[in-house]
Amino acid sequence: MKRTLSLLLLLGSSALAAPVVFVKTYVDGAELLQWTEGPGGQLSGTYQLVAITEQGTRLSTQNAAFTGIRQGGAVSVKFTQTVLGTSSTILWTGTLAAQTLTLNRPQSAGIAFVTFTKGSLAAYNSAVARFQVQVQRQHKAAQQAVQERAAQQAKVEAQTRAVRETNADAAAALSTAAQLRHDVQDDLRALSDVSALFRNDLASLETDQRILLKDAETARGSKDCYDVHTIQGYDLAQLTGYGLSQLTGYDTSELGRAHAAADRDLAAAAALQLTLKSVAQNAAQLQGITPLSTVRWAVDLEALHAAASQVGGWAAQLQEAQAQATAERAGALARAQSLITEAQQVAASLSCAP
Repeated sequence: MKRTLSLLLLLGSSALAAPVVFVKTYVDGAELLQWTEGPGGQLSGTYQLVAITEQGTRLSTQNAAFTGIRQGGAVSVKFTQTVLGTSSTILWTGTLAAQTLTLNRPQSAGIAFVTFTKGSLAAYNSAVARFQVQVQRQHKAAQQAVQERAAQQAKVEAQTRAVRETNADAAAALSTAAQLRHDVQDDLRALSDVSALFRNDLASLETDQRILLKDAETARGSKDCYDVHTIQGYDLAQLTGYGLSQLTGYDTSELGRAHAAADRDLAAAAALQLTLKSVAQNAAQLQGITPLSTVRWAVDLEALHAAASQVGGWAAQLQEAQAQATAERAGALARAQSLITEAQQVAASLSCAP
């Protein structure tokens, strides 16, 4: 029997009196033939098929009217339908013996023999009602199964998303750490170069001061005004002019730029340490509760912890280098001022005989 699904159609009594009812029941459906018989064995009736289909979630109903004839135990039933002006006829033939009606029904491949049993509309409708309850129960179970599958799929997607995002966060954090390492190395070189500038320019200032002191010894012996004026003019200007401006101007500006870059990288290091620790903590927690993820874990917890420690070490090195460069500047400026003060005193003590 073809399994199709529709709504229950309750059959009432025919307009003709005392219809004869025949029923064929299946596990998942039922068929009904009812007719009234007129003069000469002329039959007029209706046929109905109800069947459970669509994985048991729907009840299908098919109805058709027929005419026919009964001659003793021989029965023939004819169905006529018209589609787009074209009529077609289906003929079932069979035998009626006591309470049993056996019909031969043409199929696409051969003849099907179907046996109906004499029954009642009430019994038939009761069977259809049971099918309807069965369908409703199965439909509810199917809906629940759909909801459960959807919930399960949501869990899979959520866990997969969590793993994918954490993998990406870990990779990004480690990549940022690698870049920060290069940036810190650049900062350390810049601070070291600035410290060298202060030392070199201070050395130049010390050289100029020695020249001034040497010239002053010569001038004291000769009392030559040209020599004295050279010391008090040109030699002293070398110390208080270009030499000092290198320390307080260019060198200090370079130190400021190096400090600014280092400060930016120190802030980045502090933020990165928090990120590395957070990603490692999230990954450690999630790895035990994401069994449904369709993405494999790619987080190296040891690498994250090691990177966090390294970042802290780089920050400490950078802060130490900043402190050293700042101290180098302060020492160079203090020494420069001492040299200048001494030179000024020496120059002021000189006099000449015109």
